[in-house]
Amino acid sequence: MPYRVGREGRDEHGESLAGIHYMDWKQGRQIQTPDTGEPSAAIQAFCARSIFTSDPAKLVPFEKPDTYEQHLPDLLPLLDDFATRRVTQRGLGTPLPRQKFQLNGSIDQLTSLNCPGVSWSWPEAPRHHRERLERFHVDHAASYAWFLQNDPRVPDRIRAVWQRAGLARDEFVDNGHWPWQIYVRQGRRIEGRALVTQRNFTIDPDS
Repeated sequence: MPYRVGREGRDEHGESLAGIHYMDWKQGRQIQTPDTGEPSAAIQAFCARSIFTSDPAKLVPFEKPDTYEQHLPDLLPLLDDFATRRVTQRGLGTPLPRQKFQLNGSIDQLTSLNCPGVSWSWPEAPRHHRERLERFHVDHAASYAWFLQNDPRVPDRIRAVWQRAGLARDEFVDNGHWPWQIYVRQGRRIEGRALVTQRNFTIDPDS
């Protein structure tokens, strides 16, 4: 079965929004670069989308993963974000019923559960390599939580939020309370009989 990975350039199917595009999300505008519109093998970042709780009766404490030092360099930029007040808070995620929270990776935060670039080999990787990638993403999430909860350089107000949280005892009970699968946002795209392009989703002003 033929398939594609990555994104086509804007010239292949005449799509003005295809290819590489950089956005300033705070200003809501596109950043023009020399490679704007070019094809790219890059795919979206994945993450270990996790469920946390602040309910003491159902809380499983975060544990420092064995690979923490490997992930720490990716977390340290948060300290500069806090110091310059580019980031003033870092919560547990989207509130859910019964004192639970769902934390997802963020498209507009430089440091989050997302692991940019790590996912690029996933679509065509064999099973054993995907298993290692899954472990990496879960370890990153565990390191992220441990860092915000325990590193003394993190502002007190943020550490206080994370110090009342942990994994949910009744979630993913047979997987250490971490998600069974990582959030795979993009993989192989099958080439079928029909091709969906930008034209399928935009209105032709001349029609």
